[in-house]
Amino acid sequence: MKNLALLISAALASASAVASYDNESIVKIKYDSDYNDVYVDQYGDDNFSKVKIAYDSDYNYVDVDQGGDYNSSYVKIKGGSDYNDVYIYQGGYGNYSNVEIKHNSDDNYVGVAQYGSYNSSDVIIDNYSGYNSVYVYQDGYYNDSDVTIDYNSNGNYVDVYQYGYSNDSDVLISGGSDYNGVYVSQYGSYNVSAVDINYDSDYNYVGVSQDGDYHYSDVDITNYSDYNTVYVSQYGYAQYSLVHISDYSSGNYVGVTQN
Repeated sequence: MKNLALLISAALASASAVASYDNESIVKIKYDSDYNDVYVDQYGDDNFSKVKIAYDSDYNYVDVDQGGDYNSSYVKIKGGSDYNDVYIYQGGYGNYSNVEIKHNSDDNYVGVAQYGSYNSSDVIIDNYSGYNSVYVYQDGYYNDSDVTIDYNSNGNYVDVYQYGYSNDSDVLISGGSDYNGVYVSQYGSYNVSAVDINYDSDYNYVGVSQDGDYHYSDVDITNYSDYNTVYVSQYGYAQYSLVHISDYSSGNYVGVTQN
């Protein structure tokens, strides 16, 4: 179906003293379905949204807006689906976002914005998926971001921005994935950043910026991973940076600035 616009709104309200919310939305775009627009709006608590774009479905637009607490959003782009745009917004307490781009899916754009506390974001790009762009923005306390680029996925761009206290960011580039760019910015206190580049992954660029107190940065380049560039900048006091290069990994450049 071409030029199909779907508007899915889930809003439950109660006039009683105790309100109960339990909304669920599942959208699937499959088998050469192109140029569709999907809007999912969920208001209240305990919302669940799942969007799947699969099997050569291209140029689709997905917008998921979840307001309230305890929201879950799952987006999967797979099977040679290209040039799709996905935007996720979650506001409240205890939000989770999962985005997977897999199986030869290229040139997709994903933006995730989480506002509140105890937010978690997982981004997985793997299995020959290239030139995708992913932006993750987390504003609040106790946020966690995990980014995995694996299995010959090349030329991807990932930007993670965390603002608040006790943030954690993990980045893994593995399985012969080359020419990827990953940028992590953390503002606040008690931040931790871990970057692992391994298993014949070459020519990747990683930039980590930590601005605040009690930071810790761990960079590991191992297992025949060559010519990668990593910059770590830490501003504040009592920072700690660890860099480990081993197992036939050559020609890498790591720069650490502490102020």
